[in-house]
Amino acid sequence: MLRELNRFTQKHGNIVFLVLLLVLVGPLIFLFGSDGCNQNQRGLFDGDSYGMLGEEVVTSANFQHHMYAEVMQYYLTSGKLVNLNGLMRSNNAISDFKTPVLLRMRALLFAKERGFDQVTDVELGKYKAKQKAFQNDKGEFVADKYRIFINGFFEKQPITVLDFDQMCRENIVIERLKRMLDAETTNVAAVRASILSTGGKAMYTLKEFNRSNYSSLEISDEEIKAVYDEQKETTYLVPEKRIANVVAFQVQETPEGAKPVTDADVKTYYETNSKTYTTEAEVRASHILISYKGASRSQQTRTEAEAKELAEKVLKEVNAKDASFAKLAAQYSDGPSKDNGGDVNFFRRKGQMAEPFANAAFKLKRGEISDLVKSDFGYHIIKKTAEKPASLRPFDDVKSSIRARLVNENNNALFDVKAQEQYTRDLKSKYSQVQATIKYMGITKGDSTDEKELKLDKETAEAIRKEALATKDLEKFAAATQKKYPKMKFTQGKRENIDVTKKDEPEYIKKGFELKTGAVSELIEEPDAFFIVQKVSERSQQPFSEVKQAIVGTLRSQARNKAKAMAKGKAMAFLTALGDKGLSGPEAIAHFEAVANAQKVTTVELPALSQDDKHHVNDLLGGFSASTMYNGIKALTPANPYSTVFSDSKNAYVACLKEIQAPRAPELTDVHARIYGDILEKKSLEAARNAAEKLRKELTEKLEKGLTPKELKTFRKPRDYPNPQYTPDPDKTAQQLSYRTKTGAISIGNIDRGAVLVYMEGRELQDEKTLNESFDRQAKDLTADSNQMQFFRYYQGERGIMLLADHPFIKSLETSYPFTVAPGLEDMFADKQQP
Repeated sequence: MLRELNRFTQKHGNIVFLVLLLVLVGPLIFLFGSDGCNQNQRGLFDGDSYGMLGEEVVTSANFQHHMYAEVMQYYLTSGKLVNLNGLMRSNNAISDFKTPVLLRMRALLFAKERGFDQVTDVELGKYKAKQKAFQNDKGEFVADKYRIFINGFFEKQPITVLDFDQMCRENIVIERLKRMLDAETTNVAAVRASILSTGGKAMYTLKEFNRSNYSSLEISDEEIKAVYDEQKETTYLVPEKRIANVVAFQVQETPEGAKPVTDADVKTYYETNSKTYTTEAEVRASHILISYKGASRSQQTRTEAEAKELAEKVLKEVNAKDASFAKLAAQYSDGPSKDNGGDVNFFRRKGQMAEPFANAAFKLKRGEISDLVKSDFGYHIIKKTAEKPASLRPFDDVKSSIRARLVNENNNALFDVKAQEQYTRDLKSKYSQVQATIKYMGITKGDSTDEKELKLDKETAEAIRKEALATKDLEKFAAATQKKYPKMKFTQGKRENIDVTKKDEPEYIKKGFELKTGAVSELIEEPDAFFIVQKVSERSQQPFSEVKQAIVGTLRSQARNKAKAMAKGKAMAFLTALGDKGLSGPEAIAHFEAVANAQKVTTVELPALSQDDKHHVNDLLGGFSASTMYNGIKALTPANPYSTVFSDSKNAYVACLKEIQAPRAPELTDVHARIYGDILEKKSLEAARNAAEKLRKELTEKLEKGLTPKELKTFRKPRDYPNPQYTPDPDKTAQQLSYRTKTGAISIGNIDRGAVLVYMEGRELQDEKTLNESFDRQAKDLTADSNQMQFFRYYQGERGIMLLADHPFIKSLETSYPFTVAPGLEDMFADKQQP
């Protein structure tokens, strides 16, 4: 059967392709003839018969109908318009459309003979509803747009809504046929793979080998020195750094009429809020964390007792003479600070560190090492390295931030006032229109085409509407009605403060807008459902509270754009004052300072910046991005030390290059801990993966001998993580390995922190009945008559592999329905050569 199908596809590949994609017809090349046709010449669609398609007569009207349908479907799928008037006058129109029109007619005849050419009103409604040409901005079907489309698209070519509906029904049948053919030609191997992944659940266990369990490795100073000598000019090279002086011109969103903040205002605020500017005492510490299974954020497998024993051992090493705390932290610590020698920087007593950790660190003297300190994270060994006492920050350090705060508060208050004024001015023109809040409930129509059942659906919907007349809240009524009629499908919703004059809304919403407040509508029928609508409230203008944020946003944007232009203008004036004097070195810097002093602008020396710096500098110029600043100065040279104007959201800048620090190899002491950590990571990772591979070989040998290795008891079941995005690497990799691991075998896979072994116990296959039910559900959307067409019949094979059962395939449509041209029309249907 498969060989016959292959021969059929090779012989009739183009025809099958056209049928499969008939719904998505690609751009057609039309050759439009001259408008000056001979008036005595026979018209394109004159006469009764064009010929025979099988045993069916092809009339001119029938051909024209399907030609229109092709053009319409081409527009709906591509959005490109076709000049129907010109097309109808083209001498080549019939020959150009011959192939797609005849294939369309053959497909419909095929469907009719096999009894799946019937389309319900519900299916038609859904088809029309998904066409963008008939939708509003919210993707909802609008009947008026449907009728307007027909009248506009087929202008001067009369066609009724019923005719157009028939074209849509035919398109649905062709889509149905396409899905059948897709199912028929499904690759058997792909079907098998799909069934295996969905029809049988993999049963496996896994064992993780984490490099953190192999970190007790000796790394000598000689190894570190060797890596340093090899990579000091590459991996550990200190990049070029630049130091520059910069002047900044602030972008301030200041509304017109804002009062300036005086020095006295700033001083008064500082004295009144002195507690705000009193810094708490801080200490700086380094630590070694020994974690265990069950501790917060721990990935360790050791027990708490084992962790405590290891921590006591490390504490002895830390207290030994000449011990390096940073080196031991890099070797033993389970905390993220291990790569920094255990340093956690400065912190306050409350709110930053675990309470037992902070309390112990604050009690230590500088340089002192604690005993073991237990927290939720594990056991800590803490070394206090520095401290800062509590103090009132100097006024000069905070006056700029206080000024910015007061300016911002004043601006916010003034923006609110101006927004209210703007609202009052625009009240009539922008904010005075009738708006209504509408609640609705929809009663979905059934799938039946039987007139009696359709009438019964409408009567039921009308009965529900009459019950709704007494309700004050349609939303609550809809919820109660759903319980009363559990077999019916309901939708419900609420549209607040809508203006139907400004937006295209569904017909039932428009009718709800016309109701009196509190009233319930008559039954409103749409293609897919009956709707009941209630008008909840109505208002004649939008309140200020609703539009305030938008108005303030507009005012701020206007002020910001104006401020940016002013800041850039000041920066350009500064740049002009610098001039082009050809200065360099100290003379260029002195001239830069002199111009800044003359314009009463403060110069700031930037920290040394490199292209690798991505951090944010908070304590200068109101805060700036290091990478943005570096990009502004990276092109400067000693011969051309002045930058052009560059800016961010806060300031416009001009910079003067002060120094370029060439790339250099670091001192060994500066990168010793980093190199130690890199070597340890590489060695521990290699050790973990080697251990995994060794165990895999041992277990495989035992399994091949028919033994049940006791080591399999150390494997664990996979954990259930509903969201794949948050599945940890060991479980994610193990799941992937399970897809390609044979039953009774061991496989290995690398993960970022080591490796994972998977032992495949087997597959939990479904029984034949369950499988058939599953595939029947899948086939439901593929064919209207799955029993007749015998699509998707599967059975369970001897090895538990589900195979695609034998089924009939569609024979050549061209052979089944040959087209015979009527005498005298051969030239009209002949293929035309393009000029």
